[in-house]
Amino acid sequence: MSGDETPWHQYNDQITTVVVRSGITSISSYAFGNITHLTSVSLPTTLTNISSNAFKGCSELTSIMIPGSVTSVGAENPFSGCNSMMDIYYVGTAEEWQSVENYQSCMEIDANYHFLTLIEATDSTCTEAGHDRYYLFDNTEDAGIYSAAKAPISGIPYKPLLNHTLTAHEEVSATCVDTGIEAYWSCDVCEKMFSDKNGAKEIEEPIVIAVIPHTLTVHDKVEPTCSEPGVEAYWSCNVCGKLFSDKEAAIVIEEPVVSPIDINNHVWDLPVYVWSDDNKEVTASLVCVKDAEHLYKETVMPTSIVTESPTDTTAGLLTYVAEFKDASLSTQKKDVEIPALKDMLVLRLPVRLKTIEEEAFVGNASEAVIIPDNCESIGSKAFAECKNLKYVWIPTSIPKDKIADSAFEGCGEGIILDFEQDHLN
Repeated sequence: MSGDETPWHQYNDQITTVVVRSGITSISSYAFGNITHLTSVSLPTTLTNISSNAFKGCSELTSIMIPGSVTSVGAENPFSGCNSMMDIYYVGTAEEWQSVENYQSCMEIDANYHFLTLIEATDSTCTEAGHDRYYLFDNTEDAGIYSAAKAPISGIPYKPLLNHTLTAHEEVSATCVDTGIEAYWSCDVCEKMFSDKNGAKEIEEPIVIAVIPHTLTVHDKVEPTCSEPGVEAYWSCNVCGKLFSDKEAAIVIEEPVVSPIDINNHVWDLPVYVWSDDNKEVTASLVCVKDAEHLYKETVMPTSIVTESPTDTTAGLLTYVAEFKDASLSTQKKDVEIPALKDMLVLRLPVRLKTIEEEAFVGNASEAVIIPDNCESIGSKAFAECKNLKYVWIPTSIPKDKIADSAFEGCGEGIILDFEQDHLN
């Protein structure tokens, strides 16, 4: 058949589109030759042969798609004279095209030749859908998408998304030092994070829990003494160990604030005895019990004290004129706990004093007298006229007949003679 013998020859200058219906298996030579205004051609998948010069002289045809069912073409180019042809698409791979009989004749025309590229199947994840195998022309979607059977399809054959593979992360509690984080879940596949166990609420990062207040313990103020510094009140955190000068924990301190020693806060109680170089005079100074520990040292002590009266009782200072007998004694601290003496002016005599001579402490201003355990006798009027005297500690080492009847003459009716009452009766 020549182009002039076709049934539609008389319409060649009017035809713009050719649709070959399904079931047609071959297009004869010159079947659509010289249709000068032809711009669109649709060929069926039943087509197996395109003869020589089938579309010869279709000068306005710019592209054509050859079905993958075609197994042969004419020895002469089916598209000769298609001077506007730019793209020829074959619904198959380049290798399959080369198996078509006389395929070289089609490639004599200066056009772009396009073949299908197989896109292998991929698996879905929780964030990205996989797909089945499909084909594209030249690995692009510009000329459509084809199924694994090389049939046109409307889009990429995607597979459903998978569920997230979630790992739970427990809540980390906040402290007064570090922030915490709320419980969250992360996907082992996509590494996204979620605030719920179902993976529905995505978050950019774990939700932070703000630091909590300090757990404070109060340390009360310690007043300074005459020998020890004090400490201002402070608060310490049981968690972080920090120290604060205020209960609101707003001001951090490196260590508690120290109050200096208060030299005016002495507790006068304990006498310390000092003797002159010629052992003719002894001075008994009342010192603070808080300072007394370091004042007890080895020294020469008298075995008796004889005096007419104290020469000075002001400011806690007691001075006596004494007469000595040779003795080397040690001033060992004697710890006497008598609550009633706490606020009294107390006279404590040397621990190894043997004898309290007659009128030794007449008129003494002390309110209490502690007589040491080693004392063996108290002379007449030794403490006579001690108007302030309220309490006398007498050791069992002094026999009753060695305590003069007048030892406490004129001291008043309120005096208490203590230690062992049976000993004094």
